Amino acid sequence: MIIYQLLTFCQVGPLTAIGTGHVLQIAADSAGCLGNLRYGAIDFTLAWWLIAEELAGVFIGVHIAHRVRTEYLRAMVAGLCIVIGGWMLSHA
Repeated sequence: MIIYQLLTFCQVGPLTAIGTGHVLQIAADSAGCLGNLRYGAIDFTLAWWLIAEELAGVFIGVHIAHRVRTEYLRAMVAGLCIVIGGWMLSHA
């Protein structure tokens, strides 16, 4: 999602940018889910596993984000984006 980068470019703090991104993602995911439900294109077994893992990641991420300094959080998010982007490029 590019919203994090856009918000940080506009001088929004990293915690606010991440939190705002989560809210926007919920809205977008809900719309996509409704569309896919209509056509029966959802693997519910896989979906439940992904939901559990995603919720665990969110709770751990929130715990970490509220306990580290802003500079470290920004560096951690940037590093994670670079690593994931590199992985995606290597598997494209």
